[in-house]
Amino acid sequence: MDLWKDALGLLKLPEAQFRVVTPPQRRPVAPPRLPQAPERIRRREAKRQETLAKKRAQKPAPFPSGTLVLSEAAGLSELTSFDACPVPLSVIVNRETFGDGKQETWMLLDTRPLDGPDAAALRRREYHLRVAIEEGHRQLKCFWDLTGFTSRAFSLIVNQVIFVALAYNLLQVYLKRRGRAELNRRTRPVVRRQLLPNDSFVIIYCQNRFALLSNYEYTELLLTLSSAAKAKILSKTRLRMRELTQELRSPRPP
Repeated sequence: MDLWKDALGLLKLPEAQFRVVTPPQRRPVAPPRLPQAPERIRRREAKRQETLAKKRAQKPAPFPSGTLVLSEAAGLSELTSFDACPVPLSVIVNRETFGDGKQETWMLLDTRPLDGPDAAALRRREYHLRVAIEEGHRQLKCFWDLTGFTSRAFSLIVNQVIFVALAYNLLQVYLKRRGRAELNRRTRPVVRRQLLPNDSFVIIYCQNRFALLSNYEYTELLLTLSSAAKAKILSKTRLRMRELTQELRSPRPP
């Protein structure tokens, strides 16, 4: 509390100047890609997005008391009022102004010295990393089965914790290299849906070779065949359908 009071008193000096802080922009998560969705579904989704945009535009403006209009930061260096800390501290004083004119002040402590007039604003921008770290901890605790132990043996519990932590870190490295770092704040099912391939192909094998065809390419290929080839494919297809139906109705015993 002494350090808090000293920082408030030092703000009256001309050297303590507040500078505007621009919050970092978060990259939005791209929606799932549906290249094979029918045209009617695409039109329906476009219509839904248009309706949502109209509703957001008609939404009343928030109250001025809850609207942040300005964020500022000022830096103070070499403060030693915190007796329990053996090194001098740098204090970043943050002042936030709301739409109704109300101001709130809060502070950040740092052991690094403030080098330059814009250092306080840069440290204030780095504070969003705390939110990202806490969200990562929440994802690891709640959605990675870190505590779902199936054994009471201590060695197996340790192995499970280590392997889960390794899998989580490897996924973060993979997302970083793929340029999808914004997915690290999503749950595992959402990440899986975003990363798994969603294209479908028809694979045709012939004489140790294969071709990947889309559904439309395969349909075009069938429709442009000769009458004899169509009849041959039709008979083969019906035979495979009967065999598959028979296998499902009369499964082999274990």
